[in-house]
Amino acid sequence: MNLSDQIERAFRLAWKHKMLLSLGILLAALSGSGASDSLLLNAIPLQRIQRELGGIVTLPNLPRLPAPRLGELLREVYGLAGQFGIGGLIALTITLLIIGVIVGVLVIVLRGGLIAASAEADQTGETSLRSALRQGWRSTWRLIVIASVPAIPITIAAIAAALIGWVVVRQAGGFNTLALAGEVRRAFGVRLLMLTILVLCPFSLVTTALSLLRPFADRACILEDRGALTSYRRGWEVLRAHPGDAILLALFQLVVQVAVGSLVSIPRLAAAVCFIAAPLLWIVFGLFRTYFLVVWTLVWRGWTQPDIEGSPTGKVQPAESSSV
Repeated sequence: MNLSDQIERAFRLAWKHKMLLSLGILLAALSGSGASDSLLLNAIPLQRIQRELGGIVTLPNLPRLPAPRLGELLREVYGLAGQFGIGGLIALTITLLIIGVIVGVLVIVLRGGLIAASAEADQTGETSLRSALRQGWRSTWRLIVIASVPAIPITIAAIAAALIGWVVVRQAGGFNTLALAGEVRRAFGVRLLMLTILVLCPFSLVTTALSLLRPFADRACILEDRGALTSYRRGWEVLRAHPGDAILLALFQLVVQVAVGSLVSIPRLAAAVCFIAAPLLWIVFGLFRTYFLVVWTLVWRGWTQPDIEGSPTGKVQPAESSSV
């Protein structure tokens, strides 16, 4: 399969169906692109940045339009909730968690809808927002499981590391060990750190591998109507059959990502100064995300469906769908 043809087709497809771009921009906004830059960077005054640079760089005194600082905003919100006692704090925390879950589900639905709409537009020449959302919603639970799988190994490792650390500290005399002489405390800390690294590293590699495999699992789930776990198996099957093309496309995406990151360095600084600049980042990252979601979807179709023009002769045949 000619990757350059698929890259060009993806550009034409995304440009023709502007709805895909709109979904991508909304996806970027809900994912926090731009908003997170503004909230987090506004928590650090520009004067402090200049002081940390030791006077090497002189930052201009840019006018700061009203923009919430993350720490101040949280303190004010929790201070207001605290007036209602512990019940108010618990209610606010639960509310924030619910909002976070809703936003996370919306992100998963939009991502799934973008993949489905890209395949539909490529296959039929037409797609719609309603169709995209319907197909994304239909696979929501399976996509949630797929998105959760990479976090399982590192979560297990973190729990195991915490338990090992607790046992080691207890055997060494409890937290009173922290009050020992500097050299003893330092040696104890090094041993504890090494044990933590030994536990976390293997599981981190597994989490990284599953995270890299997740985009393939998403497409197996949405485009072949597979269950969550079988989607990972299918994704590995397809990736194993086309490692060269996958690596080349991943490198191309990395190069473009670095270039985009360089281009938006000034808008990022603007977002740190003013929240109003965040929508510009939503647009840029939304276009980037949409384009590569479309590219990987077209490439997946080329790998798995030999009847598509420009696809391989059929190293991997589409199999029967399954569900979880």
